[in-house]
Amino acid sequence: KGQTVIFDAVSTLVNKGVMVRLSMYSHTPSNAYRERLLNTVEEIGITEHVEFMPAKNTDEMLREYRNHDIFVYSGWVRSERDANIETYARATGRCGTRLYSLIEAMAAGLPVVCASERQVVGAVENGGNGLVFEKGNASDLVAKIEAIAGMDLRAMGARSRALIEEHHDARDFPARFERFAEIRTKLG
Repeated sequence: KGQTVIFDAVSTLVNKGVMVRLSMYSHTPSNAYRERLLNTVEEIGITEHVEFMPAKNTDEMLREYRNHDIFVYSGWVRSERDANIETYARATGRCGTRLYSLIEAMAAGLPVVCASERQVVGAVENGGNGLVFEKGNASDLVAKIEAIAGMDLRAMGARSRALIEEHHDARDFPARFERFAEIRTKLG
């Protein structure tokens, strides 16, 4: 996905003396992929600041989110598999799994920092429930994390939750979330 951008941002924050801990939850990736991520984290010297966690069910993830201060969505790096997922999503009206974690984090009441992608940027009220950074730009992500750390995280998290409650129903939330994000994006 966009892990290297997050790793670079964590490295920069650590080098500035900021206390930061990154928890990455994921379905068990291939051993080669996991090894690449671990090697990257080790190479840039942030091993003690990054924790790789196995994916959990929705209820467990909601509890996990409550132990964190912010949620970062770093964007999606497209592959042929992603194109197939997007085709499936358009045909079925279901959003891709990449949006579920953002929706869950907002429902759990976390402020969000999201990459500037059409599918998600509309879910962020800049300064209301989170901030948007330029996709792929670790320096901008660092700036947004530093900015959001000085804001009222509790109020921003409450706004995230309110947006989900206002615009989503568990029976059809994937399709409604995408429509919600698209409409907010068009409105600016």
